[in-house]
Amino acid sequence: MRKLSLLGATSTVLVCLLWTGIANAVSVNHISNGTFDDDLSFWDTGGTLGVTWVEGEASVGQPGTLGSSFLGQSFGPVTAPELLVEFDYQWQSSAPTIPDTFTVKLIDAASDYIDVLVQDSDESGLVFNSSYAFSQIVSLAGLNTADPLTIQFHLKERNASGGTRIRLDNVAVSPFPGASPVPLPAAAWLFGSALVVFLTGSRRRCRNG
Repeated sequence: MRKLSLLGATSTVLVCLLWTGIANAVSVNHISNGTFDDDLSFWDTGGTLGVTWVEGEASVGQPGTLGSSFLGQSFGPVTAPELLVEFDYQWQSSAPTIPDTFTVKLIDAASDYIDVLVQDSDESGLVFNSSYAFSQIVSLAGLNTADPLTIQFHLKERNASGGTRIRLDNVAVSPFPGASPVPLPAAAWLFGSALVVFLTGSRRRCRNG
């Protein structure tokens, strides 16, 4: 009975580890510090207006000042054929006289645009000071994904008074489900299957005895 109890406990632990491995493989996030918990570490910033950290979010731009600002991060290599890009964003301040433009791009190592994910101005019907959740699948077909990719957020401000800024949070770039970049070794599956079969047979022999 002790042997069976030990086997049962071992099989339970193994199953948990296998499922944990599956979950981790599917939910890989290529972005570091995408939630901006404490600062803007791992992110590149630039432009004339700058990017600041405010209460666990990235604040892109400075209302009432002409110029531009960007926030970006490179990642890779990527083994999945498709990526799921997600982030939360919010237009802040108030609608200016001349529309400002917020652009989000996925860029390859040759500085070519893979996809322009967002190209909104404040005339697009979005409600100021309300959060929006962005989610889009991007195909990497035909690209050399062994080279780094970059996601870049860019705000162009055209107003000397008034104007906007963008608040960003929860940035994630992950393999599209079903294209896991970290497959579990076949040996782990074989060992788990053999253990379950052995355990089942042992229990049957114990009952028959």
